[in-house]
Amino acid sequence: MDDSGSPNDFDSWQAVAASGALLERVEAEQNRTPAVLERWRSEFGAESVRIALELCEARRRLILKWPEASGWIADRSGAEQASSKAAALHKANQLQLCEVTHVTDLMCGIGGDTAAFRKAQFEVRAIDRDPFRAQCAAHNANCPSTIQDIREYVDDGSFVHLDPPRRDSSGKRRHHWNELLPCPVVLRELQTNISRGMYKLAPGTNPNEPDLSQCRLEWLSERGRLTQCLAWWGETPTDERSVVRLDDGWTFRGVPTPELNHRGEFGSYLIRADPLLERSELQWTYARSLASMEGVCPGLGLLTADTLPKGSGLDVWEIEEVLPWRDKKLKAAIRTREGGEVIVHTRGRAVDPDQAALTLRAEGKNQIHLWCIRVGTRRVGIFVRRPTSHS
Repeated sequence: MDDSGSPNDFDSWQAVAASGALLERVEAEQNRTPAVLERWRSEFGAESVRIALELCEARRRLILKWPEASGWIADRSGAEQASSKAAALHKANQLQLCEVTHVTDLMCGIGGDTAAFRKAQFEVRAIDRDPFRAQCAAHNANCPSTIQDIREYVDDGSFVHLDPPRRDSSGKRRHHWNELLPCPVVLRELQTNISRGMYKLAPGTNPNEPDLSQCRLEWLSERGRLTQCLAWWGETPTDERSVVRLDDGWTFRGVPTPELNHRGEFGSYLIRADPLLERSELQWTYARSLASMEGVCPGLGLLTADTLPKGSGLDVWEIEEVLPWRDKKLKAAIRTREGGEVIVHTRGRAVDPDQAALTLRAEGKNQIHLWCIRVGTRRVGIFVRRPTSHS
């Protein structure tokens, strides 16, 4: 949902979805030339063709997240903002562990999370101020829906899943708490008046946002990308945070702790914590749970060790050589390795990785991994490889 509401008419979209003939042509035709589009418009009408094109694109995107979404009704924006099946089912599973039985999906959008709550056998009601989105959720999740502004919502004792829209009517993304719609004041009031609930927020949400101080924060990732920050309220207040990598189920929870001691240089291994740990500020807590690691220098965020660390939350590279970041020296080292393609990694914008990779590319057969790091005032190039025994 965006705050201005969708201009789409659900009945028109449902009619196009039910007709079949136009959708079949749109799905089958890869070369949609102006002549083809004009022929469709003459036969089916311009508005029906517009709907069919967007519905096919929305379903194409949804199926990547929800394999059974081929019959769903959604516009493109709604499809892009919908939770994946993995994320939605994770939330539903957590609610089952909390013995929740009734869920209200506020600002439900096209019903991705709503569908997971229904799949988990909860009593579910979808609410959105946008009539089109509310009706999409009812259709996609096969549940009751209500067209209502959240300002008018009255707590009925159910658990509330609240998904403030992360895009405005122009499609611009909203990443920060104070940019959310309807506005932080309304959200704070809801949080105060509703006994138990959860915000679905952008993964870049500031974990130290004062309005979330009474919430337990949890970050999710899929396919190496951070996807959501969940802020649970109604539980016993805690400073503990948690992260979940949905691809393999790896999870970690803890309280943020200060940075480790810094040795000022790299040991035998260069180590980066999983982005989930960095975003939640748990990387130092996780590192302490494994021991044997140190920081390199303040603000860099990377770890180092002299012995191979074992931890599912770590991205570990074995260091082959450390050189000053000078093209001549780096190119010579690449030639000795029979290097060709160079993949440049960096932190803190020490270098433009794409430009550096292009500059350093050679004619050899081997792929080279090279980190550019600023250690103090010096830029260094670190040649790395994957440890053969790392798991």
